[in-house]
Amino acid sequence: MKFLISVDTEADYQRSSSDPLTLENIPGLSRFQALCDSFGFTPTYFITHEVAVNKEAASMLRSWQEKGTAEIGAHLHPWTTPPKEEKDVDLRFPSDVSTQSLQAKLEVLTAAVTDATGVSPTSYRAGRWGFDNRQAEMLSSLGYIVDSSITPKISWKKTIGDTGGNGGPDFRFSSTHPYVVEGKGKNILELPMTVLFTGMYSSVRGILGKIFLSLPRSLFITKVLNKLFFRLRWFRVFDRSVFSDWDALYTAAKKNDLPYIQFMIHSSELSVGTSPYTKTPEALEHVYTHIEYIFTLLSKYNVESMSISSYAQSYKKI
Repeated sequence: MKFLISVDTEADYQRSSSDPLTLENIPGLSRFQALCDSFGFTPTYFITHEVAVNKEAASMLRSWQEKGTAEIGAHLHPWTTPPKEEKDVDLRFPSDVSTQSLQAKLEVLTAAVTDATGVSPTSYRAGRWGFDNRQAEMLSSLGYIVDSSITPKISWKKTIGDTGGNGGPDFRFSSTHPYVVEGKGKNILELPMTVLFTGMYSSVRGILGKIFLSLPRSLFITKVLNKLFFRLRWFRVFDRSVFSDWDALYTAAKKNDLPYIQFMIHSSELSVGTSPYTKTPEALEHVYTHIEYIFTLLSKYNVESMSISSYAQSYKKI
């Protein structure tokens, strides 16, 4: 098993696209990178257009990639990426965007990341997890080899993107293991997020899990079943996270023969006052205490860290 670390590296938290576009969280990444360095772990920073075109941010990130201690990938937020269009007033899913506009935005984002780092990006994550097969084909033509936008067991259908739209993608029944997204051009490897059942029932392929995931999440019985039997957990830190979550996720990953376990976080969650999750210094320390616990746990089990693209390249050789 390998350990993948991904950071959605973007502007400070926005409730809407009309909120000011600020990057106060970016300097806070230095602490996170130093922690990764101390464990010998290699994070992948998926950066948005506004980060790529900011000279200070680009310089810092580029220096880490040049040292070989980090990878810089691309992260599409349609509402901050040129060319702008009328519907960009919404916090849109990339899957909401018209094909022509999507292609143009991906080309602009890719060029910006290349200019910022001196290297063409080969890894990608869709903003707000809004991935679809159109993006896979476009990414392939732009030289990307891997995507990491799929959140197994989670549906974004009730999350608002375009006003009057149909919400985001439904990934409840997507694979937890790596798989190839086939398109008209070269194929793209998909590395899903680590979202697992960690309770008495922990299989990623069983029929009981599918039945459970088919139930509306708002039902009382769904909440009871989750608490008693399934314990659905995502490998990211929340304010309700407890240390036992990480041990349980690691155990479930081993039981299901996952070839990797992927931790993710938003850059805004690594600074005080730039995310709803880290409004206070105490909240930020909660996040870092859990990250250090995770890193120590995986180090204890000698789990090797790899960047997203490095893992994809090694996977294709198997």
